[in-house]
Amino acid sequence: WWRILDPVRQAERFDPGGDYVRRWLPELADVPDAWLARPWTMPLDVETRVGCRIGADYPPPIVDHRAARERALAAWRSRGVRPWRAHDAAEHDDGQTGDARS
Repeated sequence: WWRILDPVRQAERFDPGGDYVRRWLPELADVPDAWLARPWTMPLDVETRVGCRIGADYPPPIVDHRAARERALAAWRSRGVRPWRAHDAAEHDDGQTGDARS
């Protein structure tokens, strides 16, 4: 597998209550939890009600993470890079630290 982190999934998984996002992105402070990880999906009436218009108060997405992930995977595959697997660690263990090196 390749580890390609999706910022939306990370927010949903590790900041489900939105504490981190609301602290560091004050323009999203009043966005309801249902749209906090994906504010660009808020209905216009919600944007208006919470005072956070996407494209005016907060930028729209600049990266399509699904498409970017697919491009990265395709690029790695085209270069013959294969996914790292746990069983590969033994091949790359330096014998001193136990770290898998690849």
